[in-house]
Amino acid sequence: MSKKKSEIQTYRLLVGTVVLYIGIAIAVGDFVSAGLLIVASFVCTLGLGGLIWFPCSWLVGFCILYLINSIRRKSFLPEPVIGSFDTPVNETTPIPVVSNDVLAIAQYILKSRKRNASDTQITTRLKQTGWTEKEIELAFAYVNGAPSP
Repeated sequence: MSKKKSEIQTYRLLVGTVVLYIGIAIAVGDFVSAGLLIVASFVCTLGLGGLIWFPCSWLVGFCILYLINSIRRKSFLPEPVIGSFDTPVNETTPIPVVSNDVLAIAQYILKSRKRNASDTQITTRLKQTGWTEKEIELAFAYVNGAPSP
């Protein structure tokens, strides 16, 4: 663990311990009784009380330091909106989404054209294999509009 991280963990534990001690003192009535309660929980459980007190102290310290850092950074405030809603948005032409079927037909069209097949022959073969007229038209439009590889 880096030095900075270990220092942060130490601060969390120290802040949490102080706050937890003050909270216990308020609950039992005075600081001496709070100290005796914590010492007794360590002694009577042979140190196993530390498995409760240390994580609780760390958690309380984490919450308090997180709250302080959040307030200091003003992270509770929403981010300001930059720009105005009155300015028009630059509209671009939408990019058509091509399905996998149309891409498969387009690949078939390109291969068939390399073998010197005409567009009518390609269309006839595609219709015979079950492709719809719309899918064939979309594929031809895609092939004719797309740059050839």
